[in-house]
Amino acid sequence: MGKHPWTPSRNTDGADRAGVTPERPRCVRSPGQLLAEQMAAWAAEDMAVARWARNHVPVGSEGSAPAGAVLAWAHLHGAVGLAVAGQFQGRGHDGGTLLTAQIEALADAFGLG
Repeated sequence: MGKHPWTPSRNTDGADRAGVTPERPRCVRSPGQLLAEQMAAWAAEDMAVARWARNHVPVGSEGSAPAGAVLAWAHLHGAVGLAVAGQFQGRGHDGGTLLTAQIEALADAFGLG
């Protein structure tokens, strides 16, 4: 593991300054890329997943289709679950409008809009 992102800063002479300063973590891959890599590993182990993914993305990109499906499922499941539980009542908006907005946002995120 790398250095903790909150470390004391030092003057040029090496003495600690008062307080701490955040250092920007150096990520090689984004969380979305990591998810796609995990899904690609799943596709490599499960030929049914690989076949399904190849119907939606080019060979070699098998992780992106299931990653997109899982992200969309999580977003929409949350909105539908909250609507069914009545959490949107009295909040000034219609659950259907929110669901449509989420679907459009997901389509835009995946370049489908």
